This record gives sequence, C-alpha cells and structure tokens, in this order.
Amino acid sequence: MTMSGESAIKGIRARGHGLPIVVMTGHVELDQKEGLGVLGVNTVLPKPFKLAALIEAVRTLA
Repeated sequence: MTMSGESAIKGIRARGHGLPIVVMTGHVELDQKEGLGVLGVNTVLPKPFKLAALIEAVRTLA
C-alpha cells in the first residue's frame, strides 16, 4: 500500500494523535509549507538538511 505524506498526516490527525510531526522534504515552497501547518505539521525540514537541524527540531518539540 502506498500512501502520500499528506494522507499519512491526515490519518494520524484523524485518529486523534497529538504526536509532533516533522516533515523532511525536498519539495517545499512557501504555500505548501503553510498548507502543512494547517494539517498539523509542527516542523518542516527542507532537504538536504544537517543532522544538527533535525536534532534541534526534535529538542524543540520534546
């Protein structure tokens, strides 16, 4: 079964999970980033990113 990131996020949120969501993508523009926020995404990391950026994102959400 193949699922898009958007579908996965919607499924997580539809089940009432309040888990923080970090999206890592190579295809993000400002309008898409704003749309991800509406879906409940906490952080968007544009690829390529440094490990330090991922660690900081996780620390911020912990």
